[in-house]
Amino acid sequence: MRIRVAALVAVLLLPACGTRAADPPAEAAGGGEEQEVAQRLLETMVVPQEDIGGLPRGLRVSPESGWKDNQAEAKSSLDPDDSAASLRTAGRVTGYELAYYDPTQAAIRSGSGVTNVMTWVDLFTSGDAASAYLRAHVDYALGRADSSPREGVSFGEVEAFEPGVPGEAYGLRESVDFAGDRVFRTIIVFRRGRIVAGSMVVRADRGDEAADAVRIAGILDQRIQIGLHGGSNGEPVLVPEDGVPLDGQQPTAEQPPGVPDLGAIALGPDDVPGEFACDDGRYTRTQPPRIT
Repeated sequence: MRIRVAALVAVLLLPACGTRAADPPAEAAGGGEEQEVAQRLLETMVVPQEDIGGLPRGLRVSPESGWKDNQAEAKSSLDPDDSAASLRTAGRVTGYELAYYDPTQAAIRSGSGVTNVMTWVDLFTSGDAASAYLRAHVDYALGRADSSPREGVSFGEVEAFEPGVPGEAYGLRESVDFAGDRVFRTIIVFRRGRIVAGSMVVRADRGDEAADAVRIAGILDQRIQIGLHGGSNGEPVLVPEDGVPLDGQQPTAEQPPGVPDLGAIALGPDDVPGEFACDDGRYTRTQPPRIT
């Protein structure tokens, strides 16, 4: 079973360590029309940052986000027994995740605050298969306490808590050391029919994120129900490639139309101490349509 490590990896801005499928699978194996509808809507069920609220400004969509077919899921797993074949046998069809990270690493550097937020949905061939996978996922997570499943990753305490989410649901708190940086993850995982879903909030300190993780899980649950009942959650969030935004405004030295001359008021090489190196100035879009 997979421990969600993508958001942890993103803490140190190492997106190349993760894997994702570029596109959704062409079709589901079995499950009928209901499953095919659910599969098409997975990428709109995950929760965009603007729907969450109360999170630090400046979090960006991680390149880790996107479709996770069984091959990509197996490659991301901490369990050496996981493979595309074993996941298919477990009934997993495909999945989708949306992760946000802080590119400035401000929380990591200060030792306080939120570093990452993630939601994900995995589709299974049946409710029974999804339930079995969920239980195994939680058992595996609890068994990782005080262990090092891969080089550079060490789990400290791992504990379960009652999340107060209706139905089959579990809460987990984990202390994880990644390449010398200690982070604390709060995870809610639950099942809705054939879908196993979850939310995770990662902090650089021991602040209690249970309330936020549960709140985000509730929003995720609502979006899942909307999708399953034929409603619309809008367009999927654009996922960047190699950290480059996909909002139509790539970094450029040219002044965008209708934007004041920001270069004239930005700090230049003569404005900072000589020991600081300066890159060439450029315009980048952070959160559309704001230009910085």
